[in-house]
Amino acid sequence: MSLYSPDNTLPAAIILAAGLAVGLGAGGWLVGQGLARFKSESRTVTVKGLVEREVKSDRAVTRWPTPTSASPPTARPCSPS
Repeated sequence: MSLYSPDNTLPAAIILAAGLAVGLGAGGWLVGQGLARFKSESRTVTVKGLVEREVKSDRAVTRWPTPTSASPPTARPCSPS
């Protein structure tokens, strides 16, 4: 009886299924932990009072539209040399 005979496919299938189940379970747990950590971190700023002061920013996010042109660029005609 060889190692790869049809009689030995059941243990291999069980090992493969167990490995996939453990991998999917671990992946799901890791994603859940990451989402919980992301949600728990405070991402808000609370401001109280009427005092104004300038604050130097260390981060900037812009979502301005980039200028685009509807017409293609013009090319100068080439002169023979």
